[in-house]
Amino acid sequence: MSDDINKTIEDAEKTLADLDTMMKSRIEDSEVGMKKAVVQTVILSLITVVIYFIWGTTWYFWMALVLSGVMIGVMAFGIVMINKAKKRMDS
Repeated sequence: MSDDINKTIEDAEKTLADLDTMMKSRIEDSEVGMKKAVVQTVILSLITVVIYFIWGTTWYFWMALVLSGVMIGVMAFGIVMINKAKKRMDS
């Protein structure tokens, strides 16, 4: 019976180590995704300003400005959640 308990403990430790590795890779993937989102938001904002100055389409400018604001809010929320997950992983 002692062998079964020891085997179970070893399996549990191995599983926890695998989960830690998986969580770290997921956090890294999330950080890469957030960086891509930041770049996309900047590009969208620049395109919006260029289109506004070329054609003067006010409706497009305001629509894109609102969408950029929403994207910035979502990114800020994502960055906060990633940082919280990192702190939990470290502790």
